[in-house]
Amino acid sequence: MTVWNVKRWHAVEPNAVRRGAVRDCFFKGWVENPTWDLWQGEAVQLDLPLANNTWAGASDGTPTVDVQAQRNHAGASGSQPSWAKLVGSHTGGEKVGHVHARVLVEGNAVDNAKWDAIGAMNTTQITVRGNTIDNSVGGAYVSSVSARTVSRPPVQVGPNPLSGTDIVDNQVTITPGSSGVARNAVRVSADTVGFVSPVSDVLVTGNQVSGGSFYYTPNVTFRPGTTSQR
Repeated sequence: MTVWNVKRWHAVEPNAVRRGAVRDCFFKGWVENPTWDLWQGEAVQLDLPLANNTWAGASDGTPTVDVQAQRNHAGASGSQPSWAKLVGSHTGGEKVGHVHARVLVEGNAVDNAKWDAIGAMNTTQITVRGNTIDNSVGGAYVSSVSARTVSRPPVQVGPNPLSGTDIVDNQVTITPGSSGVARNAVRVSADTVGFVSPVSDVLVTGNQVSGGSFYYTPNVTFRPGTTSQR
């Protein structure tokens, strides 16, 4: 499947999905929303149903689990630039335990991403393996998100820790964006707003990186007996 020039939203959105796959797709061109941040610009967004994003079904926060994104490509079209991100998630749950799980991102190619080419927030047991990220502002990013309500201002509810992050054997070339700012080639972050949501059992190895760095926040711990790239 080829998807052309999506305006502002996502090409594919698994929302409260169990056992899904997005494979062998081309995502060509994206029209960004000038009033939104780029970290919301996934071609394939893993989501969960909340009161402010659900058009059908229950807004019960059911996470997306057992999903694979393999052999896809994101890049520019003839008329529009590339996506901000190929695949990821940016929505946290409102309750403790509402976390996406068991996600495989493998063998994809991303050209000229405007943000982190792969950016998974609130996703535990994730493997990012064998992807090629070229001339992108950021590479692979994994972050916990503590549970909080979608009200404004949000009410902090509790921690949502992550356990099991593998970022292995990827090729990443980082190039600053139009603002001149570049992000990390690999970044793993633990949310500390309201509650500490640690990220444990992290393995980062075998990645070939140019133009970017590795960064880990406090409250990120590595798989015992292994040495992750720094």
